[in-house]
Amino acid sequence: MTFQALATDVINPDLCAQCGLCEAVCPEGLISCRDDTKIPLLRDHAKVEACGACNLCAEVCPGAEPDTPRSELELFGRTRRDDERWLGITEEILGGRAGRADMREASASGGGVTALAAETLRLGLASAVLACGRESARPWRAQPVLCTNEDDLIACAQATYQLSPHLSALREVLQSPRSSARIAVVGLACHIQAIRKLQRHPSQIGRRARQRIGGLIEIACSSNTLPKGTETFIEAEMGIALDNVANVKYRDNGYPGEFAVVTKSGTRRAEPVWRAIRHFKDFKTHRCLSCGDWLSGLADISICDGDPNIFISSQDAGLRREKYGSIIVRTDLGARIVAQARESGRLEAWSSAVAEDLHLGLLRKRNRRAFYEGQQVAVPAGPIPDYHETISPIDDDALVANPAEAKIGTRTGEGAEEERWAREKPPVRLDMCTEADLNAISPRDILLVPFGSFEPHGHLPLGTDRLICEAILTEVARRGTGLWLFPAFPVGFNFKYRGWPGSVGVSSHTLADIVESIARDASRFGLRRLFVMSGHDENREATVTGLREIEYSTGTRSIYCDWLDLAVTLARQISTSRSEGHASEIQTSMVQFLLPGQNYAPIPPAKTVQTGCGQTRHARDGHAKAGCGKAGIALGADDLFAEPESGEWIRSVDRRPGQRSLTGDPTYANAAKGQMIFERIVTRTLELTSALGRLDLGERP
Repeated sequence: MTFQALATDVINPDLCAQCGLCEAVCPEGLISCRDDTKIPLLRDHAKVEACGACNLCAEVCPGAEPDTPRSELELFGRTRRDDERWLGITEEILGGRAGRADMREASASGGGVTALAAETLRLGLASAVLACGRESARPWRAQPVLCTNEDDLIACAQATYQLSPHLSALREVLQSPRSSARIAVVGLACHIQAIRKLQRHPSQIGRRARQRIGGLIEIACSSNTLPKGTETFIEAEMGIALDNVANVKYRDNGYPGEFAVVTKSGTRRAEPVWRAIRHFKDFKTHRCLSCGDWLSGLADISICDGDPNIFISSQDAGLRREKYGSIIVRTDLGARIVAQARESGRLEAWSSAVAEDLHLGLLRKRNRRAFYEGQQVAVPAGPIPDYHETISPIDDDALVANPAEAKIGTRTGEGAEEERWAREKPPVRLDMCTEADLNAISPRDILLVPFGSFEPHGHLPLGTDRLICEAILTEVARRGTGLWLFPAFPVGFNFKYRGWPGSVGVSSHTLADIVESIARDASRFGLRRLFVMSGHDENREATVTGLREIEYSTGTRSIYCDWLDLAVTLARQISTSRSEGHASEIQTSMVQFLLPGQNYAPIPPAKTVQTGCGQTRHARDGHAKAGCGKAGIALGADDLFAEPESGEWIRSVDRRPGQRSLTGDPTYANAAKGQMIFERIVTRTLELTSALGRLDLGERP
């Protein structure tokens, strides 16, 4: 068994991951990686016979067999379930970003990777961190770098969409018996799989890997790119000669970033990151395209973009985005690093989730895997033996389509042709249409109607409910086809807060009549499908009553929902306070996302403490006052998640007995959570309106 085994089983069937571990572990130093393809080969004049009986390079290679189940048993004592297929075994999922402004600014998605890598140095867990940097002679080429301080890490910040023999930099620490270095690693799925496989190996080098490598941080990877992808983009697309390049950044300058080149004269040139992503897809390897791992699930900590779709974000500067990442904690060591980073202030973090059904990188990975599993070609083993994707694969060109050509929505019927739209298209607002514009209404078009309320929301605006619904449906109208946006109705049916200052509403009968009148009159000029979204739970009964009446009398079809209905599962996952209702964590997060320049930060509300005499004490900042026992009643129906436990936060302003204008704890809110909820609701609403458009008027839902 020699290097020939690696060539036969991995290199020849195009399953090499170009990770560079074979170069690092070869005891005789016989292996090097080609400059252009990064494929390993024997050095000049070396012969296979020189390998002797050694087969170490093939035994630790992750290319054909990442051996994830065995590594999971070693790390977690079990293998992953089918529902853990793509994210792996997790202990906790957080949203996070670096606490230091310079780390955030230098990063692609908040600096979480840089902050956590820096924490391994501060804690003494590592004397150096393996990261991806640049060659000095060819600064457009990726190169592994051992960082020994925070400045080195910041210089390596941002994703690098380019293959390099990353693990080859571990050769000295693995081969030298005198080395005292301990290395933390920032890498991709294949790098982490290779290291875990090596650490299980019974050889002396395997023992050194166990002793000297620890603190593994992985970055999610849809697929990597050959160096030629970067070189041709710089030369052909940007018109810059390679010998004039001083530096290259793939996600520079804000979020989601730009592909930026600094020339030797100091001039900076940049292109939107979506253009680079589309260009790079023509410079992939078979191993990357057929890979079954977005994340290995074997790192101590895994990190992906918090924004699920950087491709769309980079097309539209008007979309509000905040730099942050999703941090998946897997091991006790990972939990320790995260906890210490939060305590030291290097990391800001909050409860979060990864939206698997929305994340573009994961969708691309999953669809490509489904395609290659259906072909008669060799593919690397996946993390679950005999598991096969059941989805019908979507072509990658459709997932990362040119926005000027993108076909986002399609509807057919009654002679309608396929509709195409650019992301620049404004929403079709009915109140801004002329009489002639109404001639464009199609029989399957839908009227979007946002309803709100006008009532106190503690630290939030009186019109919060209207604001959120209007923003969601405006974005839906902009992204979809055949959707007409009705002006938001600013008031609703108020009962719980009717006596509060600032509360203005209509009766339930009036609201039902308004809904029925809008639906009836809209049906007269062709809009007989309605999607009604409310931000106020008390609107539900009256609105549904009006919609039922008009459906019975005219055959109009409709869908009604409260906005939180479409994201309640995700909201539960990312909520830190574990309760949600009026002006609380999720609603506040939505407002902070939609109005980033406004000051709607909440004051910490009072916390109830039950006393032995049945009284309730309201404590804040060390002060307390006694009140009647009834003043501290449970949140009850205001909590949209679950019945709260004793001691939950309650509103911090004067109220009438039994009423409150705030539930849960809004101080846990942030714009990143609002962004996740907003995207989930917009996506779900587009799915529902598409189904509504296909429903025949003579057919019951």
